[in-house]
Amino acid sequence: MMNFIRISWRNLWRNPRRTLITASSVFFGVIFAITYTSVQEGSFGNMIDNIVRFHTGYLNIKQKDFRKTRSLNDSFIITPGLDSLLQQPEITQIAGRIESFALASSGGNTFPALVIGIEPEKEESFSHVSKWITDGHFLTSGSKGAVLGEDLATNLHLTVGDTLILISQGYRGTSSAGIFPVSGIAHFPTPDLNKQLIYLDLQTCQSFFNAPKLVTSMVIMVRNHNAVDPVFAKIQPHLPKNLSLYTWSDLNKGLVEFIEGKKAAGKVVSGLLFMIIAFGILSTLIMLVDERMREMGIMMALGMRRMRLSLMIFTETLLMGLVGVFIGFAVMFPIIHRFVSHPVALTGSMRDTFTQMGFEPVIIFSEQFRIFLDPALVVFYIMLFLSLYIFYAVFRIKETKAINE
Repeated sequence: MMNFIRISWRNLWRNPRRTLITASSVFFGVIFAITYTSVQEGSFGNMIDNIVRFHTGYLNIKQKDFRKTRSLNDSFIITPGLDSLLQQPEITQIAGRIESFALASSGGNTFPALVIGIEPEKEESFSHVSKWITDGHFLTSGSKGAVLGEDLATNLHLTVGDTLILISQGYRGTSSAGIFPVSGIAHFPTPDLNKQLIYLDLQTCQSFFNAPKLVTSMVIMVRNHNAVDPVFAKIQPHLPKNLSLYTWSDLNKGLVEFIEGKKAAGKVVSGLLFMIIAFGILSTLIMLVDERMREMGIMMALGMRRMRLSLMIFTETLLMGLVGVFIGFAVMFPIIHRFVSHPVALTGSMRDTFTQMGFEPVIIFSEQFRIFLDPALVVFYIMLFLSLYIFYAVFRIKETKAINE
């Protein structure tokens, strides 16, 4: 077998130009496929990560009617039984939140705001909110201050140390009003958060809304997205009847549809790319068979079986493809790894476009193993399919005619 591969390898370099042209077509196809898929998967992962960290978590427990009413009246208490149910090995963090709307006021300026009460230390462990703080500091447990989105603070003419007034309707229709010092101002990655988000400590927020010990949701973080479905299956059957468990995809149908649409478009682009590669390989095979017609006729006349000859040419083709794939991997792996740790920050109109769409204005790359594996498998399947031509051509050769050519 090794001698068979060695002979096929030597045959490749009898015509190095043809070999390099074919390997180059595979090489560039692999580069484009890896780059396109890496950017696509990285961007989708970043969108999901923003949603999971800032909004829903991988899993989210809510009172059954809260999604419809968005009312504090549809909140619940975290009981010891519920807390023990969530002690699963795949779960990395659990955090209670209370959220509602309020009017934020300062001087003569008033704007609507989304007020979220959080457990600061737990929230920081998975959402890393403090890295978005541009002025002041993040909250701590028991803090009486507030963290505002940058645009909301600008609209209210507030800076760190100023006083924020909140007016809202609390639990069971009570009136809620409070005065909070501005502890920090944050520049969040999405414009909607910047325009309306206010963070309060959970206990402070519960006191403001007259809702002691109540939460509107429990955010559940797991090790990775692959653990979402198993954890869901373990928890859902044992939840109290008044509560519902949702995955991040349940709460973000629009994002899921957007990602699926983009992935479908990406498959079309990748398909066209690999179609070009396939035509390049096919043209090489046609030239390879045509140029070596006399040689193959002599080999068959001397007793070489057609199947063995076909397999030898097929091995040569496969080796040409593998050369292109491996060189593509060698070139792209360090480049992708570099961009994974150093995302490309967008500027100018592209930055504005991403910001308006609610996405962080960066190009994120992914280095998942399948991003490198998939192009290799596709090239391999292309080779297998096109090898049918080799067997067809070799089995149609007539020795006497081929020798006289």
